[in-house]
Amino acid sequence: MELLEILKERMSSDELLQIARAIRDSYSPFMPDRELRGLLRQALPAGAVTDESFRLPSHDMVNTILMNFYPGEEVVKYHLVKTRVHRRDEITAFEIGILNSRLDLGTINGRSYAYEIKTELDTLAKLERQLVDYSAVFEFVTVVAHEAHCPKVLSMIPMHCGVRSYRRTATGMKFRTVRTATRSPLLNSISQVSCLNSEELQWLLKENGVKNVGNTRKQRVEALLSRIPERRINALFKYALKRRFKTRWQFVTEHFAEINPVDLQTFFSSRIDPRILYYRDSSIVYK
Repeated sequence: MELLEILKERMSSDELLQIARAIRDSYSPFMPDRELRGLLRQALPAGAVTDESFRLPSHDMVNTILMNFYPGEEVVKYHLVKTRVHRRDEITAFEIGILNSRLDLGTINGRSYAYEIKTELDTLAKLERQLVDYSAVFEFVTVVAHEAHCPKVLSMIPMHCGVRSYRRTATGMKFRTVRTATRSPLLNSISQVSCLNSEELQWLLKENGVKNVGNTRKQRVEALLSRIPERRINALFKYALKRRFKTRWQFVTEHFAEINPVDLQTFFSSRIDPRILYYRDSSIVYK
C-alpha cells in the first residue's frame, strides 16, 4: 500500500494536517537524505514508513506529504507559478521587499503585478497595510485568497485591488477571478525608488545620462527624483526589477520539471543544481 493511502486510512484530516505542519516546520531542502529519513520516521505514525518507502528520495516523500496535506503558501505559489513558466518576456519573483512589507509574488512584463497570498491557515491582520505598500509600487495588485476568506477580503480592500479565490481539488487547485484589478491610483515614484538598491540606482542614473550626483544613496535617490520624469521612473523601476530577478527566474523555468513544488522558492534564491541538492547523500543513482 502506498504511503498516502496508509496515512489517509489511519488518520483524520486534522491529524494529517498536524503531521504535515510538523514536517514543514522542520524541513529544509538543504537537509541531506539521512536527516530527512529521520524526520519522516519521527513525524509519521509507527509502521507508516518502511525501508520499502524509501525507494523514492526523501525529498520527494516530503514534497508528496506537503502537497497533499499541508494547504500552505508554498503549495499555492506553485500552482500560480506553473502557469507562467513558459511565458516569454516576463519574470516572476518570490518574496520581494516592498517598503514595510514582503510581497509573496511579483510579476513584471510590460506591466507590474503584485500577488499577495492568504491561505486558509493565514489571518488577514496585515492585509490592509500590505496592500497600501504594494499599491504605491506596483501597477496592479491582487489578493489570492482561499475561498473561505473571500467575503471578508472583498469587504476590506481598496476597489482597485483584485481578488482571485482558490480551492483545492482532487487534481490540484482551481482559481477563480472574483474581481479584476485596475491600475493603482496610489502609484508613487518616491516609493518605487526607495525599493531599489544602491547599485540599481547608480545603474539607472548612468543609463539615463545623469552624472556627478555623488556616491551616497540619498544623493542618488534625489538625482533620480529631480532629473527624471515620474512616468519614466515607473518604467525604470520595472526594468530594474526584471534585471534584478531575470537570472533567478530563468533558472527556475529551465529546471522547473526537476524541482519539487514546495522547493521552488529555495531554488529561485540559491540556483543550486537540483540533482546535487536532492541526490548528494542518496543511494539512488541519477542520469
